[in-house]
Amino acid sequence: MDKQKFIDKFSLQEHGLSIPVAFSDAFGFSTSKERQQNGLTFVSIYKFYFKEEDLKNDKTKKPIIISVSYAEKLKDETLRLSPTSIKRRINWPIDLLSTDEFFYDHKSEKFYFKDKEITPEDIVKKIEFLHTKPTKLLQGSILIVKLFFWGVLVTNLFKSLYYLLIKILYIIAGTKTERSIWLVNIIRDRPEADKKVTKESFAEDKINIFGYQASAWSVVVYAILHLGVYSLWYFYLDIESDFVQSIFSNGFLTIMYVIPSLVFFERLVPKLIEFFIRKSGLYFHNTSFKQIKI
Repeated sequence: MDKQKFIDKFSLQEHGLSIPVAFSDAFGFSTSKERQQNGLTFVSIYKFYFKEEDLKNDKTKKPIIISVSYAEKLKDETLRLSPTSIKRRINWPIDLLSTDEFFYDHKSEKFYFKDKEITPEDIVKKIEFLHTKPTKLLQGSILIVKLFFWGVLVTNLFKSLYYLLIKILYIIAGTKTERSIWLVNIIRDRPEADKKVTKESFAEDKINIFGYQASAWSVVVYAILHLGVYSLWYFYLDIESDFVQSIFSNGFLTIMYVIPSLVFFERLVPKLIEFFIRKSGLYFHNTSFKQIKI
């Protein structure tokens, strides 16, 4: 296939797009279009290309990979995908990725949308429409609802859960986590990750409880929690339990209760919280970058 011939078929400048730039290391090109957004300059970056494995196979119809990104244009002319001057809105043009909808038959030099023949101009128009669909109140209303649900409600739920669990972990174990939710899945397996997690000095001290060396921090929190439960039981619930009284009236049974429950509270509960912190961070990332069918 001839790269320049393929590029020329799109007549991009007639649709307000910039002069295409051919990729030097792949069969494809990029083009762009400037837009004004809330008084700032943004750029829609379009990329059309073929995967290397698709070029090498014997199929005449090759899937065209099309992606669109919406970036802020800074004063120094550089582009930034994550806006710094303003918070990204759900009714802005949306990022797109199409991998199996548009095709090019290099034998007949015809283009297809799925199984239907289409012109290169119609491909550009269709991509432009989908990219700007959230900006259209009526046509983009369903998409805006989807973006709000996944991009705002669900992501904020996991983000709030992540930071709430970090606070709970600090209260229970004295563990301070300064790791941003955006970094938790990136540096989790690197040495730098350990530098973001520290313990209060009091949490490093040990107290002997029936021969068990427990964290002073955990012992204090463990005792306060039990005192709180007992106070609630005594002053508000007024429930008598022969089973509970029999445990705490017997020294041996008391030790049998305190040691396992303290070990569980000190060792297992923090690990469970850390597990859910990682999971909430992972789900936050998954929903933040979730691909939504337009």
